[in-house]
Amino acid sequence: MVAIAVHEFHKENVPSFFHQAKVRYSILVKQRWFRVLAPWLLATAWLVWGIKKQHEAVRLRKVRAQFPRFPISNVSYWCYLDTEGTGRQYRSTTHMPYTVDWVAGCWSWLESHNQTSGQAQVAVGLDRNIYQNFLVRPQSAQWNLDFFQALKIPVMMLRDSPKDRPVYFSRPEGREPWFGNSQSCYSMRERLWESLNVQPSDDKDVHIGLVEQKSKRFILDSTTLTQDLAQKFPNATVSFRIFEEDVSLADQASWFAQQDIVVMAHGAATTNLMFMRPDTQILELFPRNFFTERFQILAAQCGVHHDWYYDGGPNPKQDMMDHFDERRWRRDQNIHITMDQLKSRVEQMLVNLKQYRR
Repeated sequence: MVAIAVHEFHKENVPSFFHQAKVRYSILVKQRWFRVLAPWLLATAWLVWGIKKQHEAVRLRKVRAQFPRFPISNVSYWCYLDTEGTGRQYRSTTHMPYTVDWVAGCWSWLESHNQTSGQAQVAVGLDRNIYQNFLVRPQSAQWNLDFFQALKIPVMMLRDSPKDRPVYFSRPEGREPWFGNSQSCYSMRERLWESLNVQPSDDKDVHIGLVEQKSKRFILDSTTLTQDLAQKFPNATVSFRIFEEDVSLADQASWFAQQDIVVMAHGAATTNLMFMRPDTQILELFPRNFFTERFQILAAQCGVHHDWYYDGGPNPKQDMMDHFDERRWRRDQNIHITMDQLKSRVEQMLVNLKQYRR
């Protein structure tokens, strides 16, 4: 007979994480090499941290210096953005669509007061948190700065919302995203084209552009797709772009203003569709289990015809809701679209383009 001993497992007999860490630390500090190296490691870490903070402070001062300064007494109308009245997701203005979204709300309001002449009578006020977020990421800070300079609207930090002048809170709850009306998008586009010296294409030839993401949400075989498109549509000018972080706002605006059809994966760069001419078209590609209609609204307000392709089943909205908690990483998946699928979409868009041009 074989006797089998069964031992009960008691969770309380297992040392806690903190207890284990304490034991291991007590053993480590008794080692001579640790006592010698520890002060040097701490000093080095503190020095590196200090140098990085100093470099960041210098960079922020340079960026702040580029924002226009003007007397507050000259301001007649304020568009004010604060972290309390704008919705939680809009506390970060380092993301290009968020910046354009709430400025679009300002623009509609300022335009309704006939105050978009570019004079110092109007300004955008930011509370301290938003103002600091403006300068967090170097590439976003430069894009934001170029954007406001092109609009000729001063930006400055305010500790409190102005009490003695007309003020508009850019992102009240319930407001439709982007512009209040289509005319506002048209007028902002004209202002940006003029300030950035953008010459919209008046060429009768068709320009088709395919935009690739830099680090995520890739269109699989995008280079091959671009070459195949050029062969399938020899009468069209087909171009391929990857917008690096150092590409200027003027360069991005100029490229989009030249295109008749743009094919690109969903992302922040889709905001550039506001630079496209009216009655042009954009095909927005979505990865599996991620979908949003946000840029469809912007396209409609700016007179750009929007279509989408979903790399999944027939019901993208339901797929999105079924995987809502996973959306942050699912939206960064690569996108697969075959040449036949892309060709059929582009062919239909070319047919539509002929109708729009009549």
